[in-house]
Amino acid sequence: MRTATHLQWRYDEYRQALWRYRLGRCGECVFFGSGVVFSSPERVIIGDHVSFAANSVLWGDGGLTIGSHVLISANCSIATATHPMDLDDRATGRIVAAPVEIEDHVMIGAGAVVLPGVTVGRGAIVGAGAVVTRDVAPLTTVVGVPARPIGTARD
Repeated sequence: MRTATHLQWRYDEYRQALWRYRLGRCGECVFFGSGVVFSSPERVIIGDHVSFAANSVLWGDGGLTIGSHVLISANCSIATATHPMDLDDRATGRIVAAPVEIEDHVMIGAGAVVLPGVTVGRGAIVGAGAVVTRDVAPLTTVVGVPARPIGTARD
């Protein structure tokens, strides 16, 4: 007899396989929570032991690289493309793309937003709800809007 739990498990298994097939590269032991969405998944590279919690949205248009041992919490957005600031360019619908790199051993808190062109350094922590507009140094914790450093950790 099939239960609702069994059907949910089969759906989760299907979703995992689908993203592994569509991504540019996907490492070992990668978990995709329910509602995780990728734009241009063929431009996304993911390392080993990465977890995406529910409802995260990741745009790969400009190129997205995520290292190993990374935790991305629920409702996060990682954008690699945006609209230009110039009014004339916006009217044409042109998109400006810039790669995002999330290095190894990074934790990104719930509801955080990482904007195009940003590198989040090895071992950094991005607090819940933070909006990352600039590079984050390795082993640094950032919080707030826009994100600002509040401390560092030792290796």
